[in-house]
Amino acid sequence: RVVQRAQMSIVPTLTSVRFRPLLGDGPDEPLCGVLEIGGCTPGAPAYTLLLDIGCTERFDLAALEALRTIAPSVDAVLLSHPDLAHLGGLAYAHGKLSLRCPVYATLPVWRMGQMFMYDAYQARASECAGRVDGFDLDDVDAAFSHVTQLKYSQTIRLAAKGTHGAVLSITPLPAGRTLGGAFWKISVEAEEILYAPDFGAEQERLLNPTSLASVRKPSALIATAHALSRELPPRKQRVAQLLDLVVGGLRAGAPVLLPVDSAARCLELMHTLDQHWTASKLGSYPIVLVSHTALNTLEFAKAQMEWMSDLVIRAFDSSGLPLSFKHVIPCHSLDELAEVLGTGSDADGKAKPASPAVVFVTTEGCDMGLSRSLLTEWLPQPQRLVVLTATGPASSNARRLFEAASANNGAGGMANSGKGGITVRLSRLVERALVGDALEAWQERRAAQRRADQARLASEIAAMPVAETSPAEPEVAEEGAPASAVDSVLAQAQSLAVGAHPLMPFSLKVPRVDEWGEQVTEPQWGELARVAEVAARTSSDGLALTRSVSGKTAGMNKRKASGAIRADGDAGGDDDDEEEDEEQQRLAAAR
Repeated sequence: RVVQRAQMSIVPTLTSVRFRPLLGDGPDEPLCGVLEIGGCTPGAPAYTLLLDIGCTERFDLAALEALRTIAPSVDAVLLSHPDLAHLGGLAYAHGKLSLRCPVYATLPVWRMGQMFMYDAYQARASECAGRVDGFDLDDVDAAFSHVTQLKYSQTIRLAAKGTHGAVLSITPLPAGRTLGGAFWKISVEAEEILYAPDFGAEQERLLNPTSLASVRKPSALIATAHALSRELPPRKQRVAQLLDLVVGGLRAGAPVLLPVDSAARCLELMHTLDQHWTASKLGSYPIVLVSHTALNTLEFAKAQMEWMSDLVIRAFDSSGLPLSFKHVIPCHSLDELAEVLGTGSDADGKAKPASPAVVFVTTEGCDMGLSRSLLTEWLPQPQRLVVLTATGPASSNARRLFEAASANNGAGGMANSGKGGITVRLSRLVERALVGDALEAWQERRAAQRRADQARLASEIAAMPVAETSPAEPEVAEEGAPASAVDSVLAQAQSLAVGAHPLMPFSLKVPRVDEWGEQVTEPQWGELARVAEVAARTSSDGLALTRSVSGKTAGMNKRKASGAIRADGDAGGDDDDEEEDEEQQRLAAAR
């Protein structure tokens, strides 16, 4: 017996991984990187992932111009944290760089990311005559409407462009540090790639630590290493130092200013102070959050308890009360803050001293908006206290103040203790008209951008599917008939039209309707009144004519009965017959 054995050939599959950072080479810089994954064999699918798309608080968008050539080939965007350093350039890339691929993030990153963008946009617009170059709030809404919200450990499979089937999968896992912050596990066949740009390894009051250690032996790890050189004391010591500094300043009668971000680390700080205020009964000192999105930030944080730490969940299970910032007062402007602090002028025109309070203000870098205004107001006054909980972005006012204070008294020291005050030069945005070479360079950039936008629009129109339609035979006009204006309009429209269907010179008039029915204009109402009046007059004339005919008929019947009408056909009988015929005709006409 002959047994035929099938020969099976096993071809080893190799995967090439290439990561190219566009932003984030230095410490405290926004992050944006391109991850290219492809097979080494011919015909293997290739993927291009955009890992975060950050921007500075000042929205320096020139660094994102490298995405203009990469955007059409990107398969997906992965967002890890809700702050501007990780998603600040999303609105600009979506609105001006034609980034139309799917965007993935967790639900808190999606929600709190919008709060970051709204707050930063308002702060920037307040310094730039109400506008921001590069994008507007409509671009922000459009960009975030394309974000797909995921849960932790939820796996999504992606197919490469131009191929069928899904070989690559992405999974967000808890990263800590921010509400909903995630590191991404990217799986391709037997390879696992971890993208963990920022993560928190400590257990906090509001957030759990990262689960990065749960992933064993990944093929590649992409992470930032700038914080390895920083030596920090234990968390309990840092929290105790912060509380002692803040409470000591309040009891000395000094208001305390803490510049924070919009909706990330500020939640942990406010929750820590709120819990301490409840335990120590410090309700006489208000805690104020000054932000353009203060109320929405607090409400959204309360509604996302399932993303918080086990301590918050157990507290909710035992007490039945949701997370609440009981001592935090939201303020959206400096006028509202002045009412809380009791500042202003008295009857003699003298400025009133501010009552002791803790003021959290956005943004963290103090370069624009509310934070820069308060920092400029508070620094010259020795009876007020400024606490920097972070070094701030590079080249920001907060960074310059931190470096000056550290150089004056050492890291963690108070700037006005022992050695006297310090001098810090704060920067602010000034709008000036361009002249000379700067104006010509700006005009050239604008012209190049317009040409690029027109070329992109033309390529998108050319890529639109065109339905196959049979051309209609032109109608032959009758002899002596003038040329139709509709035909000329159609010919011109079809010569300019780009698409599948010919244009028709017809516009559908949709009536305007409200809760009372269809709206009628004044000329239409006058025409309706005239028609109703004519109809009423016609009906009244017909009714009167019917009554007169019926009365005459009754009189004729009475005369017949009394013998008044002669049967021999004299002249009187003929006249009555003629009148009767006329009345019958009038009655028929009226009917």
